[in-house]
Amino acid sequence: MVVTISELARRAGVTADTLGYYERRGLLSAVPRAPNGYRLHDEELTGRLRFIEGAQHVGLRLHDVKELLEIMDRGTCPCGHTALVVERR
Repeated sequence: MVVTISELARRAGVTADTLGYYERRGLLSAVPRAPNGYRLHDEELTGRLRFIEGAQHVGLRLHDVKELLEIMDRGTCPCGHTALVVERR
């Protein structure tokens, strides 16, 4: 199901501006606009956003989070790599 940026932000507990920032930083894929001008996001991004927020909460920087997300996007478990990233921090 697709949702508007404001609905996705509400579900993830962040602001719509935060979503735009994450998109510009490469943590979220760019989303094309619908004919009405709205950006429609897959509601499954809620989990990804919660992961980003949680990782930041434990002290990871966005470039570290992006690295972990890239590993996850390839379909592999970032578990061992996560430990290395956390130790670096």
